[in-house]
Amino acid sequence: MLATDDETTICFTEQPTDIPALDTELVTAMDQTISHYQRSLRLAIEQAEGPARLTMPQLRCLQAFGADGAALTTQLARRMKVAVPTMTSMIDGLAERGLVTRHPDPADRRQVRIMMTDEGRAVLSRYQAIMHARLRALIGHLNASQKKRLLAAIQDMAMMLDADAGGRDERDKAKGSN
Repeated sequence: MLATDDETTICFTEQPTDIPALDTELVTAMDQTISHYQRSLRLAIEQAEGPARLTMPQLRCLQAFGADGAALTTQLARRMKVAVPTMTSMIDGLAERGLVTRHPDPADRRQVRIMMTDEGRAVLSRYQAIMHARLRALIGHLNASQKKRLLAAIQDMAMMLDADAGGRDERDKAKGSN
């Protein structure tokens, strides 16, 4: 797909009304672009942090804690769409680095509450600054019109993903009631 700086001119290799071909082009473009985007962020973190850096799943785990910086293992596993044993292993690695601690949940002593440490918050903040700097450098290559189109496309993608997640949540609830 080619796009010019002109906001209204977009050329597709197939006619835009050929929906199956357009879908194929979108799938290919998204697959390649999202992979390239992830590699770009991973490389920026690797260059800034060196070999002892967090893995991307560990970073995503810290991001999943939310504003209060505390969660149950099961909550984190659900947010990240991974199995509880996978999450437990990830938390083990973060705990070894001193980025999270485990505490009994005051509401239910059988549960373990995972809390992000001050060091964990500092690392998360540093990594987010690295990623934001990389993204700002990337969008710095675009003109205002291209930035507007990219923003609109990202908003469309977010709506698509939200709609899919909502549908999946409904399907999961339906499976649980059977």
